[in-house]
Amino acid sequence: MCLYCTDFIPTVSNEPPSNKSNRTGLIVGIVVGVGVVSFLSVFLIFWIIRRRKQRQHEDEGKYTADICIVMLA
Repeated sequence: MCLYCTDFIPTVSNEPPSNKSNRTGLIVGIVVGVGVVSFLSVFLIFWIIRRRKQRQHEDEGKYTADICIVMLA
């Protein structure tokens, strides 16, 4: 075993990180996040509207059946 090996080749440079900032990851993250939130919002609104319409149709059927029962009596 060698305490001070001269054949060592470093895999990283000794230079500080560059001042150039790469914002691609930030932009992609924001766009994907906004897209997911938008999709979920549209889906939620569609689901709520559909559910309300379904309840209205169920309520109309119950009301009509009540009128028929009263008329037959």
